[in-house]
Amino acid sequence: MDTANADRAAEFDLLDTEGHPLRKAFVVVVALLVLAALALLIAYFDFLRHWTAIHTGTIYSTNNPIYYNFWSGFGSDLGEATLIGAVSIGVYTGVRRVNCHTKGCWRIGHYPLEGTPYHLCPHHHPGVPTKGASHSQILDEHRKYLEAQQTTGMSTQAHS
Repeated sequence: MDTANADRAAEFDLLDTEGHPLRKAFVVVVALLVLAALALLIAYFDFLRHWTAIHTGTIYSTNNPIYYNFWSGFGSDLGEATLIGAVSIGVYTGVRRVNCHTKGCWRIGHYPLEGTPYHLCPHHHPGVPTKGASHSQILDEHRKYLEAQQTTGMSTQAHS
């Protein structure tokens, strides 16, 4: 793994294994406390379990088959939640793919940075004028490009 990828991987290290050793211990203790609180909630709060069973429709009724109330009520929304989640993830992925690669910037990255795989927005790209370009500046840049193409074309013809 090269240093750029290693730096990016280190940014997302939840436990910060290369950082302070107490941070890892703190995260583990917090996770254990959350699990213990969840276990106590499940074990000792029957009223909460009963309330949840009533409102999700999982309580057996004599008129309907078991879990009928769940699937005709609360459970019927699971498909909608799945669809909304999938669309949200797709939109996020699409936005993340086209936005500026500068960390924390949500502008659209229209401009590739030469020599790198990154696309940047006009604010972060070093070659894009921040105040906007005049028509004469645009024509000058185009003329320079055409001249560079012609010299490149002549040099490749000379070598062949």
